Parts: sequence; C-alpha cells; structure tokens
Amino acid sequence: MRIEHLALWTRDLEAMRAFYMRWFGARSTDRYASARRAGFASYFLAFPDGGARLELMTLPVLGNAAAPGERVGHAHLAISVGDEA
Repeated sequence: MRIEHLALWTRDLEAMRAFYMRWFGARSTDRYASARRAGFASYFLAFPDGGARLELMTLPVLGNAAAPGERVGHAHLAISVGDEA
C-alpha cells in the first residue's frame, strides 16, 4: 500500500502549477479539461524524488470553508493497494 496522490482545489491552477514546478522541481502532465463537468481542469505533478504525486484541480466557482461542496484546499487522498494478493 502507498499514497498515490494528494488532491487540492485551487482558484489559480496555473499559478499553483508554476509554483511547484519552480520551487520543487515538479514535472507536470498536460492540462486535463473534463468533457462532462463544465469548467473542471487539473494537472498531476510528479516530484524528482518520486513518491506521491500532487493533483491540482479547479472549478470556475469554489466555495470557502463554510460552504458546502468543493472549496479551496484539501480534496482527497488516493491510496494504491496493488492487486488482490
């Protein structure tokens, strides 16, 4: 079992991507734009030492901490458990 990635919601997807690439040497996937969820876009970032990736995600309208639904900050933690064995 290992942590596959940690996902964060952000209002400024490009600035967050640039930050991690510049200061942490992250490599980025191409921008993903959902065909089913209007305005959803994301990048996966991989770091030089390997380990868990970071997923940066955005929507046109993100709430604050008191609002229900998606909001800026932590979204989810994905764990890879391998195969059945």
